[in-house]
Amino acid sequence: MTRAQPSFAACRFGLFLVFLLVCLARETCWLGSPGRPGQWSRNRPRPLVALATGLGWQEHAAAGDEAAKHGRHADACRRYEEALAEVSGSSESSAMQAAFDLLVKIGDAQMNCSELVPALARYKEAHVLLRKQHSELGSAAHSTRTAQLYMKIGAAFGELNDLPNALRTLRAAQQALEASSSSSSSSEGDASSPGGGLQSKLGAQCLQDLGDLLTADGDYKLALETYEEAMEVREEIGEMGTQEAASLLSNLGALHAQAERPEKALDMLQEAHRIFTNEGLLWSADGASLLVNLAAAQEECQQTKQALASLLQAQDIMESQGQLETEDGAFLLCALGRLHEQVGDKEYALEALTKAGQLLEEQGKLDSEEGAAVLMGAGRLYAEFGDEEASKMMYESLNELVKQGIIDPMSLDDSALDALGEI
Repeated sequence: MTRAQPSFAACRFGLFLVFLLVCLARETCWLGSPGRPGQWSRNRPRPLVALATGLGWQEHAAAGDEAAKHGRHADACRRYEEALAEVSGSSESSAMQAAFDLLVKIGDAQMNCSELVPALARYKEAHVLLRKQHSELGSAAHSTRTAQLYMKIGAAFGELNDLPNALRTLRAAQQALEASSSSSSSSEGDASSPGGGLQSKLGAQCLQDLGDLLTADGDYKLALETYEEAMEVREEIGEMGTQEAASLLSNLGALHAQAERPEKALDMLQEAHRIFTNEGLLWSADGASLLVNLAAAQEECQQTKQALASLLQAQDIMESQGQLETEDGAFLLCALGRLHEQVGDKEYALEALTKAGQLLEEQGKLDSEEGAAVLMGAGRLYAEFGDEEASKMMYESLNELVKQGIIDPMSLDDSALDALGEI
């Protein structure tokens, strides 16, 4: 029996199947395996289907920008991440630049969401990409972008209370700006607008941020010198009427007050107050901080009523923003109690000190100099109101702080020393 021969149509169909399988195999080589998306073959161009997908990153980035503009930082972060996924995997210069910008924007959005550790990680990823772009950007632009990124990394370390790393990073930013040969002074200091040198808006902000960290680290002398250098730069570039300049004046004034130069402090703080008021910025956390510093200088200059008015306004601002039930709020109330007592409003003084003591106790901060001031003031006022039992309780708590070495007995007033002598 003879075998049937395949028909011409069957042969043609078989050849078509072989051709189809070859094409699919070639497409697989182009697209990469599912487990490694975005890994292109070095010998072939990107397939059209992949290019079509990659075109959407600008739309995601624009949507992220819009969300960030309206304060929707979590949504902005999500859209930036989607854009980053589109551009990742390419070694092209333009894709690397886009990835760098997106990583910085993701970090900024995460900082605004108080996601400090993830933000720091994204900034560090951006730094890796930036180091690869040195030849494309040129020395000046690269130094400026490096400084901008270091300032963001330093801010993240600062928020994490890692002062050594924050200071190290800010000093590196300062060095990068000093190395920059750019003469531009119009930079806005963000990740997308290079601008130049230490004698610029970016340079002034770098010095100001460094001064903030030095103040937090307790190096007041160097902080004062750094702030003064920042102010010189702002004066040179005509940036003394801005919120940043007002914050700088407020910080400088506080340090001058601490250095027992109250008149100079008062001049700076009053100028800062004028700027905040003119710009409509006084009703803010920075505005409240400014008013507290102003009140301290006014008190040192024997302007007790003006100091009391400044603190009362600061109290209203903090209360309106839900910030009064904090450690800063407790410090403000302690100062408010002292000033109320000085002008004879003893009932208001006791009310403020009692509230300050409650807040410090809730936050575990009563064993401190501020706590001692509250206990001493409240003990004195209770005694004046005839509540000997409450007064004795205050002084007993104060005596414990003295025994623990938290408070120097020489810092106590005569009434407190007399009361402690009877315990």
